[in-house]
Amino acid sequence: MVVSGEHNITTGAIRLLLENGIDIVILDSFGNPAGYILPCGKSRQTPEGCIISNKFKKQYAGAILTRLEQEYSYESKKRSFSEIIDLQAEKLATAILETGKYTPFIYR
Repeated sequence: MVVSGEHNITTGAIRLLLENGIDIVILDSFGNPAGYILPCGKSRQTPEGCIISNKFKKQYAGAILTRLEQEYSYESKKRSFSEIIDLQAEKLATAILETGKYTPFIYR
């Protein structure tokens, strides 16, 4: 799961994601990874807790950045995933503040 912008996530939701093996990536305001929350199965357990190797951090960050740079068809144009996220945020804000109509971007 990728979290970008200002959001509140409950500890219960975080626990549920981790119990199901889902990584959480927090992006900064520029879309760069600011931090990760990973299930202990993807890290090394120590007396201090789970520690992620630098190698895995680099691999994971690279995978996220690659995904954000990939292009998808969006409104009849090729756009990067990062750009689509920004456009969707604008559309959601408009829907909340003005129109009430919002269509999410879905990809697979």
